[in-house]
Amino acid sequence: ELHLYYDKDGKSDLGSTDFLVMGAMAKMMSSSTVYPMQLVRARLFQTEKSIVANTNGGIGTGNVVIQNKYYGIGDCVRRIWIREGVNGFY
Repeated sequence: ELHLYYDKDGKSDLGSTDFLVMGAMAKMMSSSTVYPMQLVRARLFQTEKSIVANTNGGIGTGNVVIQNKYYGIGDCVRRIWIREGVNGFY
């Protein structure tokens, strides 16, 4: 189909505005597909801190336990979908 935009000398009939519009459309499409994946990746790195009570009866506030907020990619996607819907990915 590209041959429709070129003449016999190999010169393009497309102007700079055409290339600008095509580039903008390509960027929008790529961003809308890649951003949800980047969001899931960022959320997988989130951790939760919880304080576990000291069971020894000693003085102190307890131990700080750091654990992952999500158990994997599927769990992360499922929780975002349930809690926030499609808008949660954008």
